[in-house]
Amino acid sequence: MDKKQEYRNRYINIRKSINNKDIKSALLVDQITSLDIFRSAKIIAIYYPLKDEIDVLPILSNNIYNKDIALPRIKDDHLEYYLYHLGDPLTKNKYHIYEPLDNIDNKIDINDIDIIIVPSLVASKNKYRLGYGKGYYDKTLTNYKGYKIGVCYKECYLEDIPHDDNDIKMDIIIYG
Repeated sequence: MDKKQEYRNRYINIRKSINNKDIKSALLVDQITSLDIFRSAKIIAIYYPLKDEIDVLPILSNNIYNKDIALPRIKDDHLEYYLYHLGDPLTKNKYHIYEPLDNIDNKIDINDIDIIIVPSLVASKNKYRLGYGKGYYDKTLTNYKGYKIGVCYKECYLEDIPHDDNDIKMDIIIYG
Protein backbone atom coordinates (compact mmCIF):
# COMPACT_ATOMS: atom_id res chain seq x y z
CA MET A 1 0.00 0.00 0.00
CA ASP A 2 1.40 3.42 -0.89
CA LYS A 3 1.85 6.24 1.62
CA LYS A 4 -1.12 8.26 0.37
CA GLN A 5 -3.46 5.29 0.75
CA GLU A 6 -2.18 4.72 4.28
CA TYR A 7 -3.08 8.33 5.12
CA ARG A 8 -6.50 7.97 3.51
CA ASN A 9 -7.31 4.81 5.47
CA ARG A 10 -6.13 6.32 8.73
CA TYR A 11 -7.92 9.66 8.32
CA ILE A 12 -11.19 8.18 7.10
CA ASN A 13 -11.38 6.50 10.51
CA ILE A 14 -10.23 9.59 12.37
CA ARG A 15 -12.81 11.72 10.56
CA LYS A 16 -15.59 9.25 11.43
CA SER A 17 -14.79 9.66 15.12
CA ILE A 18 -14.95 13.47 15.14
CA ASN A 19 -17.74 14.90 17.27
CA ASN A 20 -19.80 18.03 16.57
CA LYS A 21 -19.25 17.98 12.81
CA ASP A 22 -22.23 20.28 12.26
CA ILE A 23 -20.82 22.93 14.60
CA LYS A 24 -17.34 22.62 13.10
CA SER A 25 -18.76 22.88 9.59
CA ALA A 26 -20.68 26.02 10.49
CA LEU A 27 -17.54 27.62 11.93
CA LEU A 28 -15.58 26.73 8.79
CA VAL A 29 -18.26 28.25 6.57
CA ASP A 30 -18.02 31.42 8.69
CA GLN A 31 -14.25 31.48 8.13
CA ILE A 32 -14.68 31.06 4.38
CA THR A 33 -17.37 33.71 4.04
CA SER A 34 -15.34 36.23 6.04
CA LEU A 35 -12.43 36.10 3.57
CA ASP A 36 -11.99 39.22 1.43
CA ILE A 37 -11.55 37.00 -1.64
CA PHE A 38 -14.96 35.43 -0.92
CA ARG A 39 -16.67 38.78 -0.47
CA SER A 40 -15.36 40.07 -3.79
CA ALA A 41 -16.11 36.86 -5.72
CA LYS A 42 -19.15 36.60 -7.99
CA ILE A 43 -19.22 32.84 -8.66
CA ILE A 44 -18.35 30.27 -5.98
CA ALA A 45 -18.10 26.53 -6.57
CA ILE A 46 -18.94 24.31 -3.62
CA TYR A 47 -19.48 20.55 -3.39
CA TYR A 48 -22.30 18.39 -2.11
CA PRO A 49 -20.81 16.78 1.01
CA LEU A 50 -20.64 13.11 1.81
CA LYS A 51 -21.68 12.00 5.28
CA ASP A 52 -18.47 12.91 7.17
CA GLU A 53 -17.24 15.80 5.01
CA ILE A 54 -17.33 19.47 5.94
CA ASP A 55 -20.83 20.68 5.11
CA VAL A 56 -20.50 23.80 2.95
CA LEU A 57 -24.13 23.75 1.79
CA PRO A 58 -25.09 26.70 4.04
CA ILE A 59 -23.25 28.88 1.50
CA LEU A 60 -25.95 27.81 -0.97
CA SER A 61 -28.97 27.49 1.30
CA ASN A 62 -28.49 30.80 3.10
CA ASN A 63 -27.05 32.63 0.10
CA ILE A 64 -27.15 35.86 2.03
CA TYR A 65 -23.88 36.42 0.20
CA ASN A 66 -25.70 36.91 -3.12
CA LYS A 67 -23.27 34.72 -5.07
CA ASP A 68 -23.83 32.52 -8.06
CA ILE A 69 -23.16 28.97 -6.91
CA ALA A 70 -21.76 26.13 -9.02
CA LEU A 71 -21.70 22.42 -8.22
CA PRO A 72 -19.44 19.80 -9.80
CA ARG A 73 -20.52 16.86 -11.90
CA ILE A 74 -18.21 13.94 -12.71
CA LYS A 75 -17.45 13.68 -16.42
CA ASP A 76 -15.06 10.88 -17.36
CA ASP A 77 -11.92 11.51 -15.25
CA HIS A 78 -12.57 15.13 -14.25
CA LEU A 79 -15.27 17.50 -13.00
CA GLU A 80 -17.52 19.87 -14.91
CA TYR A 81 -19.29 22.71 -13.17
CA TYR A 82 -22.91 23.80 -13.43
CA LEU A 83 -24.63 26.84 -11.98
CA TYR A 84 -27.06 25.65 -9.34
CA HIS A 85 -30.02 27.29 -7.61
CA LEU A 86 -31.64 25.93 -4.49
CA GLY A 87 -34.39 23.55 -5.56
CA ASP A 88 -32.86 22.58 -8.93
CA PRO A 89 -32.98 18.81 -9.37
CA LEU A 90 -29.96 16.74 -8.40
CA THR A 91 -29.02 13.17 -9.20
CA LYS A 92 -26.79 10.69 -7.37
CA ASN A 93 -23.65 9.60 -9.19
CA LYS A 94 -21.84 6.25 -8.95
CA TYR A 95 -20.28 7.33 -5.62
CA HIS A 96 -23.71 8.31 -4.21
CA ILE A 97 -22.80 12.00 -4.33
CA TYR A 98 -25.50 14.44 -5.38
CA GLU A 99 -24.64 16.40 -8.49
CA PRO A 100 -26.49 18.67 -10.91
CA LEU A 101 -28.13 17.33 -14.03
CA ASP A 102 -26.15 17.49 -17.26
CA ASN A 103 -27.89 20.64 -18.49
CA ILE A 104 -25.89 22.52 -21.11
CA ASP A 105 -27.76 25.74 -20.25
CA ASN A 106 -26.29 25.70 -16.73
CA LYS A 107 -22.78 24.53 -17.62
CA ILE A 108 -20.08 27.03 -16.73
CA ASP A 109 -16.47 27.31 -17.82
CA ILE A 110 -14.23 26.56 -14.85
CA ASN A 111 -12.26 29.78 -15.31
CA ASP A 112 -15.45 31.81 -14.91
CA ILE A 113 -15.55 30.56 -11.32
CA ASP A 114 -13.79 32.87 -8.87
CA ILE A 115 -13.38 30.39 -6.01
CA ILE A 116 -13.58 26.61 -5.87
CA ILE A 117 -14.02 25.08 -2.42
CA VAL A 118 -12.40 21.65 -2.38
CA PRO A 119 -13.20 18.88 0.11
CA SER A 120 -10.20 17.32 1.83
CA LEU A 121 -9.91 14.11 3.75
CA VAL A 122 -6.58 15.34 5.09
CA ALA A 123 -4.62 18.53 4.35
CA SER A 124 -1.33 20.12 5.30
CA LYS A 125 0.35 23.39 6.16
CA ASN A 126 2.10 23.29 2.79
CA LYS A 127 -1.39 23.54 1.20
CA TYR A 128 -1.69 20.06 -0.26
CA ARG A 129 -4.73 17.85 0.27
CA LEU A 130 -5.75 14.26 -0.13
CA GLY A 131 -9.18 13.18 -1.24
CA TYR A 132 -10.34 9.66 -1.91
CA GLY A 133 -7.72 8.97 -4.55
CA LYS A 134 -9.58 9.23 -7.85
CA GLY A 135 -7.88 12.53 -8.74
CA TYR A 136 -10.99 14.32 -10.00
CA TYR A 137 -10.10 17.64 -8.38
CA ASP A 138 -6.41 17.46 -9.29
CA LYS A 139 -7.22 16.77 -12.95
CA THR A 140 -9.87 19.48 -13.02
CA LEU A 141 -7.81 22.16 -11.30
CA THR A 142 -4.67 21.71 -13.42
CA ASN A 143 -5.31 24.82 -15.54
CA TYR A 144 -7.74 26.60 -13.22
CA LYS A 145 -6.85 30.28 -12.77
CA GLY A 146 -9.11 31.12 -9.82
CA TYR A 147 -8.71 30.73 -6.05
CA LYS A 148 -8.65 27.24 -4.51
CA ILE A 149 -9.79 26.74 -0.91
CA GLY A 150 -9.25 23.33 0.68
CA VAL A 151 -11.32 22.54 3.76
CA CYS A 152 -10.80 19.92 6.48
CA TYR A 153 -11.33 19.26 10.17
CA LYS A 154 -8.49 20.33 12.47
CA GLU A 155 -8.01 16.67 13.40
CA CYS A 156 -7.12 16.08 9.75
CA TYR A 157 -4.78 19.06 9.34
CA LEU A 158 -1.11 18.07 9.47
CA GLU A 159 2.33 19.58 9.14
CA ASP A 160 2.96 17.62 5.94
CA ILE A 161 1.34 14.88 3.85
CA PRO A 162 2.59 12.82 0.93
CA HIS A 163 2.11 14.49 -2.45
CA ASP A 164 3.48 14.21 -5.95
CA ASP A 165 3.72 16.24 -9.14
CA ASN A 166 0.07 15.55 -10.08
CA ASP A 167 -1.30 17.00 -6.84
CA ILE A 168 -2.60 20.54 -7.08
CA LYS A 169 -1.65 22.91 -4.28
CA MET A 170 -4.48 24.93 -2.74
CA ASP A 171 -4.23 28.68 -2.26
CA ILE A 172 -5.39 28.28 1.32
CA ILE A 173 -6.51 25.49 3.65
CA ILE A 174 -9.31 26.34 6.07
CA TYR A 175 -9.56 23.96 9.00
CA GLY A 176 -11.28 23.86 12.34
